[in-house]
Amino acid sequence: MASLPEIFEIPFEEKLILYRPLIRTAFVGNRAMANLTAELLEKGGKGDGSKASSFLEEIGFLRPDPPPARPEPGDNYLPMGATLFLTNRCNLSCAYCYASSGEEPPEDMGAKLALAAVDFAHDSAQSRFSSHFELAFHGGGEPTMNWETMRAAVSRVREKALPSLVSMATNGVYGREKAEWIAENLDGVSLSLDGPAHIQDRQRPSRSGGGSFQAVMKTIETFDRKGLHYGVRITADEISMPEFASSVKFVLDNAGPRKIQVEPVFPQGRGGGEWMGEESLDRFIEEFKSAHDLCLRRGVALVYSGARPEITSGRFCRAGSESLVVTPRGELTACFEVYSSRHPLARHFFFGRIDESGRPVLDKNKLRSLLDSRAPERLEYCRECFCKWHCAGDCMAKTFSESGPDKFKPTPRCRVNRELTKYLLLKYISSGGGVWRGSLPGGS
Repeated sequence: MASLPEIFEIPFEEKLILYRPLIRTAFVGNRAMANLTAELLEKGGKGDGSKASSFLEEIGFLRPDPPPARPEPGDNYLPMGATLFLTNRCNLSCAYCYASSGEEPPEDMGAKLALAAVDFAHDSAQSRFSSHFELAFHGGGEPTMNWETMRAAVSRVREKALPSLVSMATNGVYGREKAEWIAENLDGVSLSLDGPAHIQDRQRPSRSGGGSFQAVMKTIETFDRKGLHYGVRITADEISMPEFASSVKFVLDNAGPRKIQVEPVFPQGRGGGEWMGEESLDRFIEEFKSAHDLCLRRGVALVYSGARPEITSGRFCRAGSESLVVTPRGELTACFEVYSSRHPLARHFFFGRIDESGRPVLDKNKLRSLLDSRAPERLEYCRECFCKWHCAGDCMAKTFSESGPDKFKPTPRCRVNRELTKYLLLKYISSGGGVWRGSLPGGS
């Protein structure tokens, strides 16, 4: 017997947001409308001829749920792209670095390993008849510190049959020559800049203790001059949280990003072992709302990783399913934040390695078991949560627990995810004239 379509009733003032996440449709109604909707869905989605049911039919609210999008590893692991952790070295010593970069013995990915990863992932994508191939540089250090391997990987992927999209997460602290090469050879960049100088220099100092602000602003000037498609990542800690929205305004006033991603500090690495207090996270929620309105007026997307109603998926990210994620030593990991064999979760998330011949050696059962265990419908804690098809149980590195039910532990992010998803739904409903049907403000 087919399961009933999933519908959530989210309290809003004296009414309810009626929300069907898998068809990305929402509107605000009263209790009578909620009862009618539930009744009609239980009867197979057939209207009763009333004006209210005609409205529900018109907006498609009574149609069946599609299956959730969930990239699966399957018996043949065929990723659509590669993410390379080129190095664990970094020229900064950020106060909250999740990888505590620079504190472990240095490790750099060799060009041979990088090219083998590119070759395998490209051929995999081609075998799946993908329209393009994606290469990303990420990980527990600054990718440009392993410059020659990075250039070799980019050169290799540009020679391939499939059109490629090459991107990088970076701190932006390098000279003009490197910045110009990046702008001319990469398709996108996520650049960390936490705000004006007094915030950036405190949170993201150089290894020698100096500031990084001036160097990052020079890189941004180059990116803007060259027309590079880039986004800015802002992280707020307990001290900078009251200036969070003003930091977003600073970026809008002094740079030209297409997108700004904002996050509270995570309790990993140098970020410490405890989450921010409830008061600080409440402040994050309110600052996000202020910054979101400002970005909307400027035509720049503001995003937070745990609130994304425009996405429905059974996976929080592509690691381990759609992307081949490779550490500097050739290990394969199912998480973008489990970057080294020394990471406490490595034994759970590492599922293979690239061998001397350049081919991945996989424990497919381990990978499949890990990913299946994180399916939102299997997480008891998430069962009644209206965010579950968007955050998909949230980032595995933040919520994984050996001893917890379903190997899952909720975090304070869950409340932030719910509050900001609700806020965004209301924004989308308003911009849609009373009904949100999947499109975003501005028509995207």
